[in-house]
Amino acid sequence: MKTIISIDIGTTNLKAGLYDLEGHLMHVSSRPVQLKETIHGEISFHPDTVLASCFDLIQEMLNRVPYDEVVLSLGSAMHTFMVLDAHDRAVSECLIFSDQQAKNHVEVFRDTYERMQIFQHTGTPLHTMSWIPRILWLKAEGKLQANDRLLSFKEYLLLHWFNQRIIDVSVAASSGLLNIHSHLWHEPLLEVLGIQASQLSKPVPITHHFEVDSLLFIRHLTVVVGASDGPLSSLGTTQNDQARTLTVGTSGAIRRFSKTPILNPKANHFCYAFCEDHWIVGGPTNNGGNVIEWAMKQYALKTDKPYDKLAKLLKQTPQNDLIFLPYLFAERAPLWSNEAKGLMFGLTHLTTADDQLIAVVEGITMNLKAIANSFDTGNEFLYVSGGLSKIEAWVQLLANIFGTDVFVDDGANAALKGAFHVARAALEISPMFTEEKSLSESHLQPQSKVVDYYTKKQQHFEKLLYGCLNIA
Repeated sequence: MKTIISIDIGTTNLKAGLYDLEGHLMHVSSRPVQLKETIHGEISFHPDTVLASCFDLIQEMLNRVPYDEVVLSLGSAMHTFMVLDAHDRAVSECLIFSDQQAKNHVEVFRDTYERMQIFQHTGTPLHTMSWIPRILWLKAEGKLQANDRLLSFKEYLLLHWFNQRIIDVSVAASSGLLNIHSHLWHEPLLEVLGIQASQLSKPVPITHHFEVDSLLFIRHLTVVVGASDGPLSSLGTTQNDQARTLTVGTSGAIRRFSKTPILNPKANHFCYAFCEDHWIVGGPTNNGGNVIEWAMKQYALKTDKPYDKLAKLLKQTPQNDLIFLPYLFAERAPLWSNEAKGLMFGLTHLTTADDQLIAVVEGITMNLKAIANSFDTGNEFLYVSGGLSKIEAWVQLLANIFGTDVFVDDGANAALKGAFHVARAALEISPMFTEEKSLSESHLQPQSKVVDYYTKKQQHFEKLLYGCLNIA
């Protein structure tokens, strides 16, 4: 028998799933990731500690199929970053997407970024999660030597486990250094940053695979290099490349695949390479359920079941003119600004606490729509997962603001399922994408009488967003 082990190397948890070739999930297990956070903005993990946890997790899966042929498909978080010396020894912790140590170097590079039209080549907005300010920061601190190598955690794993100096184009694209048209490192950018392509791993397709007799695992393995967790989650939710996927928990992200690169001149979304004929476009938000939790405290819902109260409020016919810009935790898409702030607009002496709470939830949802509008003009159906998707009244609000059908998916193992699909495509068992809708039990349609109201309110939201915050 042939068994596929998918692994999702996240920055909060590591997760692995054991699949048969038909896609039945036979076993799933996870391990926590211990993060280091400092007052200097560092948010990182120790690479060898996480590598050991990955080994433990994979070994647990292998022990369950001692006689099977095993295919290992690797999924991992975007924007991880670490430095190795010339002897392949880690000389830094592994930074994650939210690390802020390089934030002062973002605006330093802004003029060069715009003059060289970097976004049109790399599809990555200029932000602290990009490798660009991190490289500038290390150079300014004298912490980057000419022979040092720069890599993501997945590359570290591939190097130490299998002696492979490669990286899939999906993870490579999230670094901000990859040309998403050629799938090669963008040489003009490397030259400006003062680094060489030899300091980086070789980009390979996400379906790239190799056979290895692993002394580490004492097994013969087929290893599929895989992709990054965001697009894998979308692929695992639905293989239909026309659908949009939305995950909203504490934070959130909306994405869709495209058969051509979509590159807004404002550079307010991402467009990452995925495979030979597909790109993943979308945007992440820092402001989701965390803002609702804040609002619950501010507007003093005096009940043991605040989310029941919230659901009841959301079922009311919308009528107030309040607009809330939800940027309490700065913002990535569509602003890409660490200086963004929240705003409640339209207050009068008649405004109630309930009105403001509804406006907060609307603002979070309209911000997601604004992100979608930055790269999308259609109203293709939407798959939603995450904590907020458990509130049916909010899913209905989502359908009304987006003006499209919304399917609810639990999303629990979506990235693992995506890595499974990549493995099947690598083995030429089945294509990566299909035209079939992945239907779910929970399906809500927009209410036509309310859609017009929210279409107009969305226009006011975006006018306020781009006007008051001066980011035309």
